[in-house]
Amino acid sequence: MYTVIDYLKYYKNISLKDVHWNTMDNLVCAILVYLPSKSFNDNISIPKLYQSLSNYSENEKSLMIPKALKVLNIIKDSKRYKDLIVSDFLKIKNEKTQFGACTFKIDGKTIVSFQGTDGSFIGWIENFRLAYEYPTYTHSLAINYLSQVASSSSDIVVVGHSKGGNLAVYAGIHAEENVRGQIERIYSHDGPGMNEQIIAYSYYQEMAGRIRKTIPGFSVIGTLLGQQEISKVIKSDGVGILQHNPFNWV
Repeated sequence: MYTVIDYLKYYKNISLKDVHWNTMDNLVCAILVYLPSKSFNDNISIPKLYQSLSNYSENEKSLMIPKALKVLNIIKDSKRYKDLIVSDFLKIKNEKTQFGACTFKIDGKTIVSFQGTDGSFIGWIENFRLAYEYPTYTHSLAINYLSQVASSSSDIVVVGHSKGGNLAVYAGIHAEENVRGQIERIYSHDGPGMNEQIIAYSYYQEMAGRIRKTIPGFSVIGTLLGQQEISKVIKSDGVGILQHNPFNWV
């Protein structure tokens, strides 16, 4: 079956002039935010990011870290992603939150990516909070992050997988007016929805036409809470909850 890994292997040396930046490339950004990098503010290239993580030894249990590292390994010397710049990589994990975000720039676009749950205890606690608390502390971090990195940008895309998809939508609809006006798309990849109060929010209605939500045929996480923006249901090779893993999507 044709997956994101197959996409990267086939297109990694096909330039953006020949095949424009697209939804699959945005999914790649939603995956790379899971990388186990320390926080940094510098603008660095994909090869430099790969070099900084070359000595990484797995010291935390996470399904997505090895997959994100595999993606980085595929694209580290690719023609397609040679001009992709990574900046403002932020990771926070303490007793209050598990939060990750980074910014990518390429071909005049700014892609802001939010990380999903990393499997930690506090990460799962935050997932449960989505059922009754708006905004969560992590929502506030996402809004602040988007405002800081995108205030002077145009052609903004906001992406996220799982909890990161929820953060992408929430931050996008609560961004300042000048930022909202520059947001081209918000991609939530099997991320939880919003409660009814948020869906009725005027800025949500304003942005709804720019939200793109992808869920697999068997979706647990992505069908939680209110839904208005589902735009694509895709096949997955995973069984049960493993359909949530974007590397199983066809």
